[in-house]
Amino acid sequence: MKFIYPGINAPLDTAKSLYDETTQGYFSHKESGKPLDLDFIKGQESYFAQWDKRTAFTREEYQALTHQQRLQLYRLHTTRWNYTLSLLLKDPGAGPDSPLYAEKQFLQNLNKNEEMRKLYAGWFIEYVENNQEKVDETVEALFKKEMQLKPEGDLSKEKQIAAKIRLFMANMAQLKSLPINQSENKQSAINQYETKVISSFIKHQLTEVAEADKIDLDALEKTLKKAEEKCIKSLKKDSLSQVILATSNLCHPTISLTDNWDQFESSTNHQKTFLLLHNSNINLTECWNQVKGSTHLQKAVLALHGENISLAEHWDKVKGNEPLQRALAAAYDYLNTQRSTWSKVQHRHGIGQTQQFICKLMAGENKNLGSIRAEMQQWLHGYGHFARPSSSQQDSRFSFTYQSGLFPQAASSTPFLEASEGEREAIKHTMLNPYLTK
Repeated sequence: MKFIYPGINAPLDTAKSLYDETTQGYFSHKESGKPLDLDFIKGQESYFAQWDKRTAFTREEYQALTHQQRLQLYRLHTTRWNYTLSLLLKDPGAGPDSPLYAEKQFLQNLNKNEEMRKLYAGWFIEYVENNQEKVDETVEALFKKEMQLKPEGDLSKEKQIAAKIRLFMANMAQLKSLPINQSENKQSAINQYETKVISSFIKHQLTEVAEADKIDLDALEKTLKKAEEKCIKSLKKDSLSQVILATSNLCHPTISLTDNWDQFESSTNHQKTFLLLHNSNINLTECWNQVKGSTHLQKAVLALHGENISLAEHWDKVKGNEPLQRALAAAYDYLNTQRSTWSKVQHRHGIGQTQQFICKLMAGENKNLGSIRAEMQQWLHGYGHFARPSSSQQDSRFSFTYQSGLFPQAASSTPFLEASEGEREAIKHTMLNPYLTK
């Protein structure tokens, strides 16, 4: 049998849960097609004599369970058989050489190696637990018997695998739902990527296979990276799509897409910052909460990238230095302020000065508050013999330096936009005082 796993050969996006309606029960009495709830379980009392002796555990073991435990067991059992039915309905005419047929036969007969049975048992249990409640140990032991496994066996690894793949599939569903990815070619590319990732990941977990079919961690990482790059290319390098793919890595999990989705969907800065950190191999599980909560830090990351300054090399210097973040954010805001065509011409000089400021700020040996203020003062004066100092107008270098909050001594009771030209010049004079850098 080829490497298989639930959701590869038949989709799991069914209209209703796999355990909602019975397919095949533990009795000769016909039970299929009925809602699976406590009333159904309680109604079994009248036909216990019709116990199906092919069941891997005894009627007495089943009767010893509470009604709630029986319902849990039936949900597990029904999930197995409803998923098997979905394989049949996917392609009723599938022949013996079809992956659908092979998987269906496996689930009906459980005639393959123990490792594969454990993987599927772990998936069924995790599926029910994720959608309902934790499965009772006694219930799980009986279901293991049904899957021809030792009742005392440990399935924690298999359940962890199932949880990882469930989250991965949810991310892929999110990726496929984006309006930009609705074309047939893009949907096909995502489906191919999903299948490649899951099948490679499962192949990596297996040990009871021929040597030629084994895949080690290094080979898995290379396979997943190549598949991701191919998918990104097919999706035209859309940044939100890239974020979803980056948060879906089964080898190196980063952060929860679900927990951060609203911010990613609404903010391109969040998307860009995340991808820059991710592509710089910075540990996002350690720093993302700090980054997403600080617009200054986000803008600092974007400012460094804009000047082709290595984020990986300077990350440790930036992440814990709020004055440095504020200075870089001021520069970023100056460079990215929306201006008219004429205003852009006027600010061309300031843009060049700001680009120099970012580079000199990061090249400086000291990154303390005094050194940062001194560099910002130089930014206002200008770099080079022909440099022009900043004006006091809105959207000038001076205005963003003032709004950075790094010169509280120059604060005015009058809001900047309401201040007169004379008041602004007075503020600028105070900001340029050398004693502020001491």
